[in-house]
Order: sequence, then C-alpha cells, then structure tokens
Amino acid sequence: MKATFLVDNALRETLVNTCIGILLKSVGISYELDNYNFFYSAFGYDFLRRTSEKSDVMMLPSYNVKRTPEQLSRAMRSEARMVATHAEQIINPALYEEKLNTKFKSKYNRHIVAHFVWGSFFSDLLINQSDIAPEKIYITGNPKLQVSTNLNSQNIVDNPQNKTVLIVSDFSLGDMDEKQWSKFKKNYHADYKSAINHDYYVARQELIDWLNDAASKFKDVNFRMRIHPGEDKNAYSLLNQSSNISVVGDSDFTDDLLNANLVFSYSSTSLFEALVMDKQVFNLNLHELPEERKGKYFELFEWINKNEFINIIEKISNGITFKPSNERKELLQKYMYGGNDKSLLRNAIAIKDVLDTRKTNYNLSDQITNIKNVVLSQLKDKLVRSAVLLENKTKTDNYISSFARNRNQADVGNPVRLSNAKIETTLTRALEIISQEEIDIIQKGKYEIRKTEEGIYIDF
Repeated sequence: MKATFLVDNALRETLVNTCIGILLKSVGISYELDNYNFFYSAFGYDFLRRTSEKSDVMMLPSYNVKRTPEQLSRAMRSEARMVATHAEQIINPALYEEKLNTKFKSKYNRHIVAHFVWGSFFSDLLINQSDIAPEKIYITGNPKLQVSTNLNSQNIVDNPQNKTVLIVSDFSLGDMDEKQWSKFKKNYHADYKSAINHDYYVARQELIDWLNDAASKFKDVNFRMRIHPGEDKNAYSLLNQSSNISVVGDSDFTDDLLNANLVFSYSSTSLFEALVMDKQVFNLNLHELPEERKGKYFELFEWINKNEFINIIEKISNGITFKPSNERKELLQKYMYGGNDKSLLRNAIAIKDVLDTRKTNYNLSDQITNIKNVVLSQLKDKLVRSAVLLENKTKTDNYISSFARNRNQADVGNPVRLSNAKIETTLTRALEIISQEEIDIIQKGKYEIRKTEEGIYIDF
C-alpha cells in the first residue's frame, strides 16, 4: 500500500505530512510527497511523468471539481482514492462555493472518498453545505498544531530577553488591481460584493506606517515582517531600511513562531498555531473590513489600535512578556477537536482505515474528464517542447517559450515548492517529533473508531 501526500505549500505542509508518513511506514504503508501543482519548463509540461506511478490513496490539501480537474485525472491515472485534508478550514461564507463545492455536490461526493477535518465546525459545513455523509468525515484535530506544540515544548519560553515580534501578513489580496481582483473572484468562485483587495491594500499601507513609527522609537525591538506566500515583497519597500526591521517569507513558519516573543496580525488564521504555542496574538485594527469578509472565527481576535500597539512594543522593550488568556485558548477548542493531542496519529489511523474500507466510485463522466485532461496535457507538453526548440533554433523568443520560461523561473527556488532537499532535511526533524508511544498505538491497534452524527472519531 502507498499513500501520496500532495503539497501545496512546502513551508507549512512538508513536516506535518512527513510525520504522518513515518507513522504509516511503521505499519507497512509506504508514502511519498509530491507537489500539488504541475510545472512548465524547457522540457515540457510534467503532468504525464508525474502521474504515471501507482498510488493507493492521494491526500489533497484542496479540491474543486471545476477548477482542479487535473487532480481527478492524477488520481484516476494512479488508481488512487482521493482524500481531502482541507488545508483551509477557517473560512467565511463567500468562499463556500470554492471550498465546499456547493454547485457540484454530486461529483464532489463521488470523487472524494473521505474528508479529514479539524473539528465539528468544518464537519458541520460539509454536512450542511455539501451534503457529505458523516460516515465520510474523520474528525482528527489539526496536525499542524500538534507539530507546533511538540516543537514549542523543546524550546525555552518566557524569555524576557527575547525582544523579537512577528508580524504575519495576510495582505496578498492587496497586490491585485481591479482586473486581477475580478479574475480572482471568477477563478475561485469568491462571492465578494466589496472591493476586498482595496481594503487589504489600505490596511497594509497603514501597517507600514505603524511599523516605521514603532521601529524608530524602540530600536532594541526586532520586527520580523513575514509576508504571505505569493505576496509582492516590493509592497514593503516603504518600510524603513533599519537594522531592527526584516522582511521574510522563505523561512519555516513554525520556526518564526518559536523565535518570537509575541505575534501581530491583521486577519490571518495563523493565530491558531500561535495560541497553541502559548504565544499571545494581537490583531491590528488597521482598517475596517466589510462584514462579508468576517467569519465566525473572528471571535478569537483581540483587536488593538495604534496607541495600544506602541504601548505593547514599549513593554516588550522593557522585558515584559505576554501570554494568551485561558479563555481564549479554551475558545480555540471549538475549532480544533482534541486541541493538539495525537492529531498526527489520528490522521495516520484514518488513512489506514480509508485504505481498508473505501473504494473509488468513478463513472463514465469522470473517465471522459480524465481522457480530456490527458489529451490537453499532451498538447501542452508538445507545444512547449516545440516552442523551446524553435526558440533555440531561431534565437528568437516566442509567446509559448517565454510563458514556459517565466513560469519555470517563478517556480524554481520558490520556498512554497517542494524539493528533494526540503524532504531530506524535514525527515530528521519529523523523526524527533513522532514518539514510540504513537508507533505502538497504531501498530498494536490500541484505538477505537467511533461513528457519530458529526463524523468519525478515533479514540485511544
């Protein structure tokens, strides 16, 4: 048996999937990690090559029937069951069509044999919005939170000498002009009525002003500005080029959390990981967001204005540390079943159960979709190869070769793209996280699978 983990963001998903893979390997199930996206290069389009090997289950961080049909073809060519792990589960209603496939419920139900969710919040959405049966939903908790907690327990906390603050961006929508915003809403079926891109642009400009002001007043405090994957780093060119401000985006997110005294954000869901690592998170009231952008999870936010922000930085400068309230951490449990306890193990056991009990249910329509995508991928491959050959022969750019080269340059070296080096370095770290107790539990079957109206729970 073999499990394939598709990785959309290597900085956030590689370590978690490797940990789960180690547990699977202990019961005779091999695993591999592969990039979620397919890539262009001078050697063509790599769909056919990367979908030629057999797999028994394919773990997808996201799946949309209309937008990502190539993932269905990948699964069918590999003869794999498709499992949705839902990398983004804290969502607002404007994204239901994209994230929950509300307009393709029948196909969604047929393609995905199981869903792994963090808690009853997302389970309820799948049941009520996508008509997913509870027996297809495994409530496992959030494995990223277990990894964060394990790593945090290995580090010294409450260090008054630590004067590093982490600012987590979720401003990538602010990079879009009106045309790009319209295209984004269309491609991702985002039912926003407001110009959310403008709201995030204004908020980011205000953040730059706050940071410049604070950094100039408290030069002993280190401000680490972590940009969002895909965000334009040039957007922060107006930040003072001082020694106590750094703009980063290619480091491991968990490492950044570990090295921070506290965390600031606008509306990022990174607060979940920060809270379980016992890091205080303040939400910066930079610009009022429209109601349609706000989700139920906003109840976890702790908003502060600029004066409060400056006062907090002053306290950091004076060696004062901050911790989140117990009430806030308890509220977190509403979204994350079991907190961060044994979620990696629950995911591994759920995969094992999927392999033992689930089968694919593809029909003729799916076969036609598969054939169409295979043909299209062959056409893309031949077009790119021919265009590059023509460019090399004539020493003249053409549209297709330029497109392939630019896409490849954007992908190669991108920190969110999975690489062999990333896999190798991550394995050593993952082996330190998985305990012998967890291996014993899955090997000896010391767990029970409990079915409820919300979904399937795994008890120890």
